[in-house]
Amino acid sequence: MELPSALTLDRLVSVVAGIRGKQIRIRATEKLVGTSICGLWLPGTKVEWVFHPPTPWELQRQQFILHELAHMVLGHDTTPGAGTVLKSGFRGLSPEIVRRALMRTEYRTLEEATAEYLADLLAEALRKGPREPGAFEDVFG
Repeated sequence: MELPSALTLDRLVSVVAGIRGKQIRIRATEKLVGTSICGLWLPGTKVEWVFHPPTPWELQRQQFILHELAHMVLGHDTTPGAGTVLKSGFRGLSPEIVRRALMRTEYRTLEEATAEYLADLLAEALRKGPREPGAFEDVFG
């Protein structure tokens, strides 16, 4: 995966959208508040949706999004049974898509561990970007 040198979250979303050949839309939703789901990716035929709970902390929001982007980059929607797509809002979701989304509250699976690891690597790449401090010393001297 080739990343631009002055990486931002918006640029990263564009890179992943290019890889996937689809738009990526990201939305905070109150419906995830109080659940164990901190991010939800719904692959569609033309649009990839990423939902996350609202948070006052930008780094937390970023990690929610990076984790879901990592699933996209790793092709975790191409595993058997994951071929159903989002048709209209939340209507048309197969039980398999719902099961997979809810399953991802468990971080002990290989799929979740690899997505979180890639999300951490992407976060590191973002910290080297134009608006992020790269190290403690960059902030505090």
